Amino acid sequence: MNQTASGPRTHAVAQAEALLATGDWEGAAKLALSTGTADGFNTAAKALVLGSTTAEAKADTLDRAERAAQAALRAAPTDPMSHFEMAQVMGRKVQRAKLFDRLALVQKIKSHLQTGLQLNPRHAQCHAALAVMHAEIASKGAVIALVLGARTDSAIKHFEEVVRLDPLTVMYREEYGKALLELGRRDQALRARGLQQLQMALTLTPRSVWEVQSQARVRRLLEQPTAA
Repeated sequence: MNQTASGPRTHAVAQAEALLATGDWEGAAKLALSTGTADGFNTAAKALVLGSTTAEAKADTLDRAERAAQAALRAAPTDPMSHFEMAQVMGRKVQRAKLFDRLALVQKIKSHLQTGLQLNPRHAQCHAALAVMHAEIASKGAVIALVLGARTDSAIKHFEEVVRLDPLTVMYREEYGKALLELGRRDQALRARGLQQLQMALTLTPRSVWEVQSQARVRRLLEQPTAA
């Protein structure tokens, strides 16, 4: 049985995760929320964040994810997953926020992820999210990277830790590969490493519909002439 800082995983939460793996994010969120536990709130937040990226998402999907993440933090403030899920919600909100609001959100995201790693230095999801954050900001130029404290070497360090802790998750390889391609626009060695990560993603067995979609994105990326 999976264990979190907030207690053992219930059968209902495990069922919600199984529903989410099939793509039924609404059903997963509803079932997870019904448990009234931190683990359930975190699973609901995860489901709703994923759901917010789909064509079926409603205008309030991300707000519902935020409420679930807030409930998880209230119930289990020392559970690194609670901090990770809140960071995930904020990461989606950054994409819709105005510039000034984005700067504040980035700092909050960073704080939640760093807290998660203080609570559990081996928390793969927090490493992955920090890696993506460092990579995305660093790719936008030296000035903004300096202002927000983002570094290419930090991105790579966190990505390397992610694939060491969890070498079988397709989306980690996808994100690592994409980041290296972006960061290596003038560095052929980094680009080669990025292509290697993307190719590795296609060798893994997908464990959910989300990982099937991840592999489809990787295939499309590798088929582009610029990926060669």
